[in-house]
Amino acid sequence: MPLTNNSIQTIKEYFASHGGLQLSNRFVVNFYNVPSYTTSGIVQGIHAQEVIFPPREISTVADQLQGYGPGRYVPRYQNILAKGVLINFPVTNDSFIMDFFNRWFNYFYASTLTGVSDERNFTLPYYDDAVKPVRMEVSILDPNGNTNNNVVFTEVFPVETQPFTLSMKTENSYVIYPVVFGFRDCYYQISTTP
Repeated sequence: MPLTNNSIQTIKEYFASHGGLQLSNRFVVNFYNVPSYTTSGIVQGIHAQEVIFPPREISTVADQLQGYGPGRYVPRYQNILAKGVLINFPVTNDSFIMDFFNRWFNYFYASTLTGVSDERNFTLPYYDDAVKPVRMEVSILDPNGNTNNNVVFTEVFPVETQPFTLSMKTENSYVIYPVVFGFRDCYYQISTTP
């Protein structure tokens, strides 16, 4: 039955029939198959402060058919890497998150993998070893901690860290470490249980 009005009752029934509203602060981030140099391969339950999903964008090409303008715009490819997923991580006193991502970046390209700087020892691993198996899941949770939706990103790798600030101007504020991730594709695993 189509909605015929915008009454409070109709709005309440709509949200009730869909299990209520999703809370934006209920989520957890998990990484799978990260390079062994970085960690043991699975990093689960990382406490991220904020996940900023990129917009989905389909790039098009004009077919140049006769008539006014360039013709029809035909979908060509999905442009997802250009934006990336931005995740802000709170930094703990042991600097775990900063060390984790620094090692991950160094795995791709660094002269200090052995702990001793050597300008001739730069590495660049194979894509199939370093990126292809890596998966990131952002689990969106209900108020009880059950998963409503998994957003799964495949072939994940860190692209850049954003600037972070240390400042004497504020009291009792903690350091946030922002990391942008590239990925090959993403899909949703929506829970079928109410």
